[in-house]
Amino acid sequence: GCGTGRLTIPLARAGHEVWAVDVSAAMLDQLRAKLAREAPEVQARVHPVRQDATALDLPVRDFRLAAIPFNVLMLIPDLAAERRALAAAAAHLAPGGTLALDVMNPLTLPMDAETKPSPSEPRRSPHNGNSYIRNTMASRLDEGQCQRIHGWYDELLPDGKIAVTEYGFTWRMIFRYELELMLESAGFAIERLAGDFEDAAWTVDSRRMVVTARRAS
Repeated sequence: GCGTGRLTIPLARAGHEVWAVDVSAAMLDQLRAKLAREAPEVQARVHPVRQDATALDLPVRDFRLAAIPFNVLMLIPDLAAERRALAAAAAHLAPGGTLALDVMNPLTLPMDAETKPSPSEPRRSPHNGNSYIRNTMASRLDEGQCQRIHGWYDELLPDGKIAVTEYGFTWRMIFRYELELMLESAGFAIERLAGDFEDAAWTVDSRRMVVTARRAS
């Protein structure tokens, strides 16, 4: 889930070689466009690859770190497929290699259908500088712990008009002990489960579950 390079480019700038994997060709196109503005040595450290994480097959199998960031595991909305993605990550790590991932804490999320949209704070588009608001609604959690997130963007155009763009995706909520079991069954030993990116202790009120784990063997 490398996307447009939010983590990939800083890692490459720091001197790390990165295999940047995403299932979306459009995301990888944006990554390549960003890389084109980087120094040649940074570009040389990044290997963009279009593959499905659940069937990952790279020519390198001794990575020190695998990262599944920003809810990517949740965006594989099927338990069996999530387990395949974790197993594939383990298969590509050297013994003792690290897995880092984060997902939302379901205990802080709405599980019933929302009847009114939740607007975001006004933000500015990194693409064109226009101000926008994102309006979000959620469906009821189904028997597979899946939920449809949908809504629209209201973008303020330079001429004062509002452009409306709809969006939607499905994610699967993963509860703490379910996540721990999934990781252990994939061959990982959990080192830390934190409640945020600043390494705060996890509680039922934490918005996230931020995990680091080691490939056990």
